[in-house]
Amino acid sequence: MDEETPTPNQMPLRRPVRAMPQQQEKRKMRIKIWMGWALIIVALIADIVELLGGYISATIIAIIVGIVASFVFWVWFLILGVPYSSNTKKFAVAITMNIAEVIPGLDAIPFWFFWTLGMIIIVGMVRMEDKGEKPSIFGGFFEGFAVAETLNPIVAPIAAATMAAGKARRFVKRKAGVGEANWVKEQEEENKQAIRNPERIKEIMNKYNPQTKQSEKSRNKNVLDLKKSTTTASHKLNQPFKKAA
Repeated sequence: MDEETPTPNQMPLRRPVRAMPQQQEKRKMRIKIWMGWALIIVALIADIVELLGGYISATIIAIIVGIVASFVFWVWFLILGVPYSSNTKKFAVAITMNIAEVIPGLDAIPFWFFWTLGMIIIVGMVRMEDKGEKPSIFGGFFEGFAVAETLNPIVAPIAAATMAAGKARRFVKRKAGVGEANWVKEQEEENKQAIRNPERIKEIMNKYNPQTKQSEKSRNKNVLDLKKSTTTASHKLNQPFKKAA
């Protein structure tokens, strides 16, 4: 064996190279705010046209508008890189929206604005995917309304009503004292008093801290023991003077 060739024990050790974590690039939003506005506005116009066509007994107009709108939205989403088939829930919403708008009679019902409602849900689900969240129908509904609420005064009242529904429900429960509402109200009152009066903070801490209660008991016991021992010592010191007298 060659003397210059290092033996296995003499091989130079190399420090292992730690792989540096790569920062994930921020995903690009495929449907921006203004594009979401455009989709929702076009869907709302299609619903209004179909609604008017149903009222004037021009059912064929409503059917033609529904078919054309279905094709336009399908191509529009393909251009944006958001096919319906990329997600099962999104595909189900799109199929339901298209079938409901083509069936005659449903367009004449003012409540069934399927194009607008379905477009809000699909836009919201796509934006949830771009944010890295798991898309859902209810999540897409609220996410889509977060985009649509800036379209004053078209859908802002509806968006404001949906956002205020939860707050109103909690407010009513709090006033009625249902469930935890009464306890929450007491806690809020105590917090307000603590902010106004710093001494109240100590009282609240002593109230909810069992160790503080035990320390107070032991402190009181020590004070009583000290008083007893002081009284006993003074009594013993006074006894010789009484005998001498």
